[in-house]
Amino acid sequence: MPKFNQRRLFQSVISVGLFVALGLAVLSVRLYFDGQRHFAAAEQAQSSGDSWRQTVMHYEDAAKSWFPGNPYAHRAFWRLSILAKSAEMRGEHQRAVYIWEVIRRSAVAQRHVFLPFKSYQETAQERLARKGRGQPSRVFGDNPLATPSVVWSIFLWLGLAAWIVGTSVAIFSSTRRWQLVTGGVGFLGALLWIVAAVLA
Repeated sequence: MPKFNQRRLFQSVISVGLFVALGLAVLSVRLYFDGQRHFAAAEQAQSSGDSWRQTVMHYEDAAKSWFPGNPYAHRAFWRLSILAKSAEMRGEHQRAVYIWEVIRRSAVAQRHVFLPFKSYQETAQERLARKGRGQPSRVFGDNPLATPSVVWSIFLWLGLAAWIVGTSVAIFSSTRRWQLVTGGVGFLGALLWIVAAVLA
């Protein structure tokens, strides 16, 4: 087993932990303000009589700004579901299908080891299935009514963790052999993350 400086390794792990925590904090703040901005733009478009597609587009962007505790993503999904149901009541079936597809793909975009908007996804899938929109697409053989793979979602996060930790420890390692080992872990983690991002 290659020798390494335990104190230096401990400092590397602490540094990586602080770096990841800072990155998550910055990402959360950014998503919060992005969600706020897109939701306000959607309300403005809706109140000013802009194209309904423009309104839906802004709500979709707000819905994709989810992180734990962000209220704007939840509000955006709720507004989108109201727009879809209203279109159905008015007999505007093409508009309803379009909005349900937006809801479905926005919910799937938030997939992790769980689906935070699973109820909206299931409702959208049910409505789309009724309208015969369950045909597989030609992109990666994706079925628009399929549930995202939990297993590949787990691999997605494992790959990301291995990529960040392996690469970071390799940078701070004091021996060449240890740098190669941890660097290899980081490289394999990056590959796993790319593959899982496609298949999840």
